[in-house]
Amino acid sequence: MKQIVIRNFEERDLGRIEEILKVIGWADQYVVGQLECIKKLCISNSGEVFVAIYEEVVVGFIQVEH
Repeated sequence: MKQIVIRNFEERDLGRIEEILKVIGWADQYVVGQLECIKKLCISNSGEVFVAIYEEVVVGFIQVEH
């Protein structure tokens, strides 16, 4: 049985996250804003971004600011 793996976000994940957001109906301006937010959180001391991987494909993500 295959499992979902959670790992730290990598820059190469942005394209797939963009696809996910567009598929679920997000407007372009919100997609762009979300991707910018992810980039900022990754370099921030107060944020983290993780992705869920299934069969080597990003299937979800979560971001937190603390």
